[in-house]
Amino acid sequence: MRHRLTLLKRDSFARGRRQATRSSSEGRPVATTVQQGPDAPRSISAVTGATAIAPHSHLVRVSETNANLDGISSDFFQFDGSGASLVLAFVSPHIDFSAVCAKLSGMVGTVPMVAVSTAGELCNAAPRSGSLYRTTGDHWDSVVIEAFGPALIAAVSVHTIPLHNDDIRHGTPRLSRGERVRRIAASLAAVQVPFKIDSRDTLALTFVDGLSACESYLMEAVYKVGQFPCLFIGGSAGGTFDFSRTEVFDGREILQNHAVITFVKLAADKRYGILKSQNFRKTDKSFVTLDADPDRRIVTTVIDQETFTVESTIAAMCRILDCRAAELQERLADHTFGIELGDEIFVRSVSSFDFDKGSVTFYCDVNAGDKLFLLESTDFVEQTRGDYQTFMCDKPPPVAAILNDCILRRLYNEPRLKGLDGLWDCPVAGFSTFGELLGININQTLTAVFFFDVPVGQSFCDPFVDRFPVHYGRFVNYFTSCRLARVKLLNEIRGQTNGQLTDHFADMGHMSEEVTAITMHARLERAQRDSQNRLLAITSTLFEGVLLVALDGDIVFANPSAQRMLGREPLAGCSLDDVMTLQTRGEPITFAHGPFRRVIETGAAAVDDDAVFATADGRRLSIAYAAAQLQEEGKPDAVVISFRDIETLKAAQREALQASRLASVGQLAAGIAHEINTPIQYIGDNLHFIDDALVKLISLAAAGRDLAAAGPGETASRFEDAVKTAKLPFLMEEAPVAIRESLDGVAQIARIVLSMKEFSHPGTSAKTMTD
Repeated sequence: MRHRLTLLKRDSFARGRRQATRSSSEGRPVATTVQQGPDAPRSISAVTGATAIAPHSHLVRVSETNANLDGISSDFFQFDGSGASLVLAFVSPHIDFSAVCAKLSGMVGTVPMVAVSTAGELCNAAPRSGSLYRTTGDHWDSVVIEAFGPALIAAVSVHTIPLHNDDIRHGTPRLSRGERVRRIAASLAAVQVPFKIDSRDTLALTFVDGLSACESYLMEAVYKVGQFPCLFIGGSAGGTFDFSRTEVFDGREILQNHAVITFVKLAADKRYGILKSQNFRKTDKSFVTLDADPDRRIVTTVIDQETFTVESTIAAMCRILDCRAAELQERLADHTFGIELGDEIFVRSVSSFDFDKGSVTFYCDVNAGDKLFLLESTDFVEQTRGDYQTFMCDKPPPVAAILNDCILRRLYNEPRLKGLDGLWDCPVAGFSTFGELLGININQTLTAVFFFDVPVGQSFCDPFVDRFPVHYGRFVNYFTSCRLARVKLLNEIRGQTNGQLTDHFADMGHMSEEVTAITMHARLERAQRDSQNRLLAITSTLFEGVLLVALDGDIVFANPSAQRMLGREPLAGCSLDDVMTLQTRGEPITFAHGPFRRVIETGAAAVDDDAVFATADGRRLSIAYAAAQLQEEGKPDAVVISFRDIETLKAAQREALQASRLASVGQLAAGIAHEINTPIQYIGDNLHFIDDALVKLISLAAAGRDLAAAGPGETASRFEDAVKTAKLPFLMEEAPVAIRESLDGVAQIARIVLSMKEFSHPGTSAKTMTD
């Protein structure tokens, strides 16, 4: 559902139509001519016959007529017996443009003539008389003609420039900005102006097809060529509000998709001044355009620079105007938007809304990265009158003027238009445009050229003209400065974006040249992010750590196991040397001098089953790793390192070694047990024999002692002496104890030997069935 501004103003045009009816019945001149004679020139109404003095009629003549050119004849274009130097015609879009141009061409003969269709005409045939804004409505029949005599304009050179915009008009823009500008510049470079261009007495009156969407391309091409050092001023042809057709006539043919540039050189004693008036001031509310199509002049999405919230253009406008979508057009009666460059505001007016898509169409090209400020209106009449009074300060009375006034000034200020009645000090003519030119393309602005009679040698001051070299430099740099400002702003936003905004940059379809690099970078970043997500999904369940390290040593990817083992999260974006270093013989090796960098450079894989990683938190990890080269488009790009913690494995290896050693001890023990068991057996047997023998000997000794005691005294005495000498009582008491202790020791040794045998050959002592 698209809404054109004219839909809101339909009742305004209806009221204008009723006013037109009343004005005609009240005797408003429909056509005015200026005739020459021996007496003072007069302005004669073709309808009422009323007359009025027309000063400066030897310099310029202004008339409003109709489609039939009532009241206009070839005499209108004669100045003191000479033909006019230039004729301008501003033609209602509701009448046959080609028929009017054909009739006028027949009247002017060889006089250069340029005509343009309008969205409304401006005319004051005499100073301080009548309404500037000629009445419009649903249909109006009006032609305003301005003829300049040779005493005012000394030379004219008219040139037609193709805008190379067929693709735009067919709704399928294909040419890049640079290519379109290059083609227009090539056409401009072929222009040969037959007189010297001096910015003090020469200007380029420029009318552009109002539906070409190429005003900015044209002006950028003008400054790219650099061979026209004068002011370009004019406007975009107007038309009806279905935006179906606008037309320009260059004196030979009716044109669309073209610009007609008329180089005008003033007579030696004539000067010009430039009036610019716009009734807006900047507020502190703004947004930055993101998805913008400069060819179609459509902005779909914008971003809040403070919150980085992406929203539709309509949603953003509703937010900063604090209204609902249905109220936007009403709010724009007192507001508009503009970009700021240096200390100047350039208005960017809204043409239409698409509420379904949330997009907004502008009358001027708007690019991604433009920061659009909300502008609020000041008093229309007071601002315009004040600007005119300031402009006229220290100037002589003007002799004529050409006015280019944005159609939106007429639409949004209709109740106040009469406040400008009687303002102008000279005959003026012009039109309501679909866009204005004053060095560059602007909107919602009145731009006017006023002509002055200044005798040679008399001083004349106009700030704009006097400082034109400065303005020209700004115009030349305007397009580059705008692009640089957009790139700077987008990069600032880009540097603080999240994944969602990265996706938005990546999805942008209408890429201006300054946005292409950012968009491509966003697409690469998203592709890398998607690749990382896929890699993460694949590696997230692995026990091994996986690192992807770029040629500069930065970690591009790390799976969860790598982050867990290295004790840092996230790892992506960190330098590998800041996270861990490979240890060789106790010495750290940096990435640049280690095997991982060599893998990238040589392509040879690296494997180490027993390495050490020293982490940033002071831990030493026993690691086994493998590293392989990763290529991007056939070129070495990174190294993939897979590694696992082998500390558990090494502990198991230590335990296995200990077990092996114990097994060897067991085998040794079995051999020792076997060797010990044999002598222990016969030692035990002998001890048992000695024990038995000793018992018997002790019994025998006891019996002998008893016999000796019973025998002769000498025998008993000798026996007792022998017993004492041999310490027989002691031996009889201690020898059995020693034998028992020895037997206990042998039994203990036997048990130890049995235990060693059981250790070396574990099993069971229980009997089992066997076959």
